[in-house]
Amino acid sequence: IHPARSQFEMIQEGKVLHHCVATYSNKVAEGKTAIFFIRRSNDPETPYFTLELDEKSGKVLQNRGMRNCNRTDEVEAFEKKWIERVKNIIEREKQNGKRNEKRSKKPNSRTDAA
Repeated sequence: IHPARSQFEMIQEGKVLHHCVATYSNKVAEGKTAIFFIRRSNDPETPYFTLELDEKSGKVLQNRGMRNCNRTDEVEAFEKKWIERVKNIIEREKQNGKRNEKRSKKPNSRTDAA
């Protein structure tokens, strides 16, 4: 799996899989959604499934294959494992942000001391 890197790549994905992923390029550019391309490990260059992810919540919004077909059991199992990793990363980033926020609120002994 890898993120869509360009509008051109999204257009090519949509052409091969006969679905509308290219219409999401503006939403991706605006940071409103994220698109990922799922590939078979033995054929990493050929489009297989396309996943839309809400990065803030870590929720998969859709995951479609050829002509918008639903994901296979194999792809669903992969998605579940991958999304758990994504959620762990999101949680760690939230925790790191909270720790950094606490640190920045501590008084600086050189400048804040009375």
